[in-house]
Amino acid sequence: PADLLRFFDRKEYYLLQGRDADTVAVSYFKSSAAVKYWKQGTERLPYLTINKKMSGEVIRKALLEQRRRVEVFVLERGAWVLERRGSPGNL
Repeated sequence: PADLLRFFDRKEYYLLQGRDADTVAVSYFKSSAAVKYWKQGTERLPYLTINKKMSGEVIRKALLEQRRRVEVFVLERGAWVLERRGSPGNL
């Protein structure tokens, strides 16, 4: 969904992928210059890393100002598991 941002907790930083990376880069950093790309075969997958401190500001802005939903995933035994979620009506 267009109103959902997914954050992947990589212990020391958060990772956003695909459309989420582009959305945060443009809406928070006001530039897509921070977006990097993984190359997988002939495809390029955009990703963005943000530190833990900055992630709090990005999540707060997404929930309260942009009225987006947020999901945070953690890696458990080799699989990404939903750790928490928030929405403007359910903080």
